[in-house]
Amino acid sequence: MSLVKIFGSAVIKDHGRDKSFLMIFVGMFLMIVYTAMMIRNPTFLVVLVAYAVPSLGDTIWYPYHSLLLYQQVPRVKSGEFFGVFSSIKKVIGMGLPFISGLIAFYVNPLRNYFVSLAFYLIAVLLYVLLKKHERKSVHDATP
Repeated sequence: MSLVKIFGSAVIKDHGRDKSFLMIFVGMFLMIVYTAMMIRNPTFLVVLVAYAVPSLGDTIWYPYHSLLLYQQVPRVKSGEFFGVFSSIKKVIGMGLPFISGLIAFYVNPLRNYFVSLAFYLIAVLLYVLLKKHERKSVHDATP
């Protein structure tokens, strides 16, 4: 996994802020590929390879996602927003394994990957809408 993260860091260094949405979509695509691989009930070897894919996706996605998030929040409200955001992430992080365990036990262990895939696709849709809004606001700002 460390080699994958090193490779992901090298990819990030080669691309500047002007390609942030592209890098976000590349990272999200890799995480979607991982989820699709895991839905198919893979063999052990495929699982080992598959775990490298979201690690690379997360390494590429996260810095650009953070940059985008910091650009969207007004500087005056940033401390309050990111404090609440951090708290919500921690609460979700505590409850999600319980919900995931219930889905795996009562429904099917692979259904968690379907839920994950749905949320990844929703996130991609939200990024597309944000990109359209950003492009529209840039065109509106020019006289």
